[in-house]
Amino acid sequence: MVLEIDGAGEYQLITRRTIECDITLTNLLRGSGAEQALVEALTAGEEPDGKVFAAISGSGKLFEILGAALVPVGVDGLEWSPKLQQQTATTLKRVTSENGKRALLLCVVPLVTSCFLSGLHSLTTSRSYSPAPATVQPDSESVATTILATGTSWCVSWLDTIRAALWKYSGGRCGKP
Repeated sequence: MVLEIDGAGEYQLITRRTIECDITLTNLLRGSGAEQALVEALTAGEEPDGKVFAAISGSGKLFEILGAALVPVGVDGLEWSPKLQQQTATTLKRVTSENGKRALLLCVVPLVTSCFLSGLHSLTTSRSYSPAPATVQPDSESVATTILATGTSWCVSWLDTIRAALWKYSGGRCGKP
């Protein structure tokens, strides 16, 4: 997906991400209320787009989220960094043309939705093909292993919540829990 924004250039959705980018985007989405808005709307059988947009725009994190989801065309998503995120956010905040503003506002919900759906797909794939997670022993030498196990279970729980809401909203057609 290439997004041409008057006065800011062309940006592309990051499709290959580092773990730092994944964690940053996940934290921004949670902190913005987008996750909760999506789950509440889907659980209530409502269209989630308006609620997700209201949560993100009202949180003050809109440009941070865009900076974590987009990179300038020609930049590999694996080159993403917090500095690039900040540069992208700063550039996008300064858009003044009406077409540029409209393009930015119209891309927010599809970007967020694609992130959630990508996460669900990744969860489904990893559950289908990955061996059972290793048990972390209390005397484990690796604190990183403990953090990874905790982070993985949090992410799985987060995606399971969204999947269950999507299942209910779709009448059992997608997001099977």
